[in-house]
Amino acid sequence: MDEHEKQDLFNEGLDLLGQNKYEESLDLFENILKKDPSYERAIINKCFILAELKSIPDSLNYLNDQIKRYSEYYNLFFLKASLLNELERYSESIHYYDLAVEKGIEEDFVYYGQAYNYLALEDNKNAVFYFEKHLENNPEDAESWSKLGYCLPFLGEFDKAMECNDRAIELDPNSYLAYFSKAAILRAKKEYEMAIDCFKKAHELDPDEADTLLNIKRCLVALGRYEEAKEYEKIIKNFPSSAIYLESQLEEKIYNDPSILKKYGYDVEHIEQQYTIKDQEGKTRFIDLIFKDRKTNESIVIELKNVKATLKTYNQIDNYLKSLKENYQLICKGIVIARGYEPNFINLINERDDIEFIYLEELGYE
Repeated sequence: MDEHEKQDLFNEGLDLLGQNKYEESLDLFENILKKDPSYERAIINKCFILAELKSIPDSLNYLNDQIKRYSEYYNLFFLKASLLNELERYSESIHYYDLAVEKGIEEDFVYYGQAYNYLALEDNKNAVFYFEKHLENNPEDAESWSKLGYCLPFLGEFDKAMECNDRAIELDPNSYLAYFSKAAILRAKKEYEMAIDCFKKAHELDPDEADTLLNIKRCLVALGRYEEAKEYEKIIKNFPSSAIYLESQLEEKIYNDPSILKKYGYDVEHIEQQYTIKDQEGKTRFIDLIFKDRKTNESIVIELKNVKATLKTYNQIDNYLKSLKENYQLICKGIVIARGYEPNFINLINERDDIEFIYLEELGYE
């Protein structure tokens, strides 16, 4: 097969791939590779098709074999980094993007992937660096502006974050993340009226997200607009996911009367500053149940569940503590309050001296 025939066959394979005719396209690429196993573009497209027809792990297995044979092909390292990102193996993905650069790929190609990896790993400093590098050459990328606007507050750069969110909204008026992140900053700065407007817009864009409603209600309470807050409470109560309403009610009881924790040895008072973190799903969350222990001066973070505590609950409180320590330099301790627990949760808790479990029933709440 000469170069001209190979190119024609490759182009035919691309056309079929563009029509989502994966099996027919795969046959053509494999025919090329039988004649020329080193044909890089055919290898890459075969990887894409395997990921679609079978699975990403199947595609990775094939790709690993090709990397062993053709370690000079930097695009293979780039592709592996992208597939690892899809599998949420972010640290490995970072490594292979770095290798792709070492092998010769232009750095511009890896900026977005690296930014996303570091964002997922909650390394906001590196995420900001790579999003900024990416945006230098892609200034119209609204999604990256919103993600940059999300990361910057964790570094204390609130004004810059607001500018990024405004830029994201200018480019994409339907950016939920930009509106929610902007609202979160405004709420943290106690600019409640403007925060409410942004939370309302975010809720219009994603009406299935109950957290925006809770934040609107809490802003209204902060403004002393209790009747309006009650109306939102009714909406939340009738929300498809009623568990969030029940938990919010229990949270408010503890928030309004933290003295109930005294019988567990905690003499706490409210912390006026509001803290935002990124949860396990990558969404911005406020830590509403955070107090200061008058005796030890530690920050006490409470994770409350109206169900059994699970491994996910452990990951949430662990994430809160790590974020507060790393991003706000707080000395803190966690308390999980729930209706019992699963074995994998309590096994992990028993290994920690900075997290305590309390039965919700012991507090006397119905």
